[in-house]
Amino acid sequence: MHYFKLFPILLLLLLPCCVKLKKTNLPKPLYEREYKAGGKTSTEDISRTIMLYAQDLRKKYKHLILEDSQVIFSNRKLNRIQLKFTTQHAIEVREARELLVEVVEDFLYLFNGQYALVAQAGGELNPEKLDIAVNFESYEGVFIDPFYVGFMTLHKGLVSFYAFDYKDVRRDDWHKRVEYYWQSRNIVKFEQEYLDREDKQKEKAYLLDNDRFRISSKRAGQGTTQAAPYNVFQRNEVPEAVVPMGHQVPMLKTEIFDLSSGKRPLKAEIQP
Repeated sequence: MHYFKLFPILLLLLLPCCVKLKKTNLPKPLYEREYKAGGKTSTEDISRTIMLYAQDLRKKYKHLILEDSQVIFSNRKLNRIQLKFTTQHAIEVREARELLVEVVEDFLYLFNGQYALVAQAGGELNPEKLDIAVNFESYEGVFIDPFYVGFMTLHKGLVSFYAFDYKDVRRDDWHKRVEYYWQSRNIVKFEQEYLDREDKQKEKAYLLDNDRFRISSKRAGQGTTQAAPYNVFQRNEVPEAVVPMGHQVPMLKTEIFDLSSGKRPLKAEIQP
């Protein structure tokens, strides 16, 4: 009788051992960050575009600085671009919204306008593939008005605005930065490329503004002309190179008339 009572218990203990459990793992896409895909996918053109655009933003908005950027690939196709900025501006939601829209639209226009980048990315870039985070670090949001925008994100087409009192060290990822040396080298190289291009533009503008191409005061017989700066407040002598008919300078003849009769003499009455 006791064996019949123990049989259900033994059956329950032995039954799980006879069942074969099969664990299935869903396939996950292979994501590769830029520093991992450096040897497989060329990201130099994308990085250059990001860095040059960041310098334009820094020049336009003064305090909008790119702190970090990541290019994420899936099966060697561009999956996502992440841009992280910091700024000292203290703005409200309306102004933050305008700033975000302008940054996104300008970057999409710049990226999609380069056919090489579009071909490398496997298609045009859209806002759903662009992640942007802006951390506002102004002291006004800490000591004056905590309802200024303290953090703003764009992720998978969803925009989020956070006030300063919502910021937390556990939510922000601005406290650590790890990168390969070739990443550091590319960042410095692309920033220097932008500065060199800006210096060339300034030099060209300086030449156009200050060095007006004027014919030198040297004689034309020397066969050379020289660019000289032009001063509108200084009366310079007209060089012979611009005088018509060589040395035949037209002379102005002064005539003296007797106007005692009250009328001007006719041309036929004037004696040569």
